[in-house]
Amino acid sequence: MDKQLNPFDDRAQAFTLEGLVSAIIVLTAVLFALQAVVITPTTGGAVDRATMGQQEQEIRDTLIVAGEKGNLSGLVRHWDPDSGEWRDANAPGPGAYNSTQFASLSDFGTILDEQVVNASGKSYNVDFIAHDLNPGDEDDNPSAEESIVRMGGGASDSVVTASYTVLVHEDQYFTNSTDDGFEETGTTVDEENNYPFHPQDSSEYVLVEVRVTVW
Repeated sequence: MDKQLNPFDDRAQAFTLEGLVSAIIVLTAVLFALQAVVITPTTGGAVDRATMGQQEQEIRDTLIVAGEKGNLSGLVRHWDPDSGEWRDANAPGPGAYNSTQFASLSDFGTILDEQVVNASGKSYNVDFIAHDLNPGDEDDNPSAEESIVRMGGGASDSVVTASYTVLVHEDQYFTNSTDDGFEETGTTVDEENNYPFHPQDSSEYVLVEVRVTVW
């Protein structure tokens, strides 16, 4: 004699399957929410100060390494005295280079392009600033500022800034960018008055701040 099927067994299996599917949906939703929290470091639009501090330190370290290797000094003297502008300049307006051109000039530009633009999806500006063109004079002296890379205004709650100071001496030569780095030309800084960081009066040098702003 055949065993009669119990309809309650089918209903129990259906309830069990339904509960399993519901659990999977809830678990998937929880995992998605957790991933969203990891991707977004802050909540409610707040600025993550720890992340900003880390990025500022990375930019500062990049400046220090580039400064110690002479990369920044080469960039500050990458001036074309014949045209009276930054050599190989290709950006319109106040900027001298776009980020792609700046990356091709030096290792410093390459690192900024890789770390800031490609890896982080952010933008950056680079400025050369001389606050005192005649350090030996006690009177107030004019300042000079050159916008080397200008990707925007840098108006954001997550702006970070770091800088490094380079000494430009009147006996140093202007530079030309090559595949092996910067090579010196035959013209010294003292020979060209159109150079924005030309030492004035009796001064023999100018201190130029290389400032990077990231947002």
